[in-house]
Amino acid sequence: MLNTNFDYLENTDAKFRLRIALEIKRAREMKQLSQKDFYDLTGINIARVETGKQHLSVKTLRLICYTLDISMAGLFNCIKI
Repeated sequence: MLNTNFDYLENTDAKFRLRIALEIKRAREMKQLSQKDFYDLTGINIARVETGKQHLSVKTLRLICYTLDISMAGLFNCIKI
């Protein structure tokens, strides 16, 4: 049986979202896309995503990764928990 400490997950959720957000921002900047250009391509307000405060659906995350030409696995591999 999986023993999960839900308090730990709750407390680290914001930090995890921020790490994802910073990695997305880094990838966008490496691609030399402005936030406006990103919005024009996807309709996603990436500025809100890059704050780490917005919860992302899998669909949105897939679109972000596709636009930045990175895999979801690659995105998560860059994040140290």
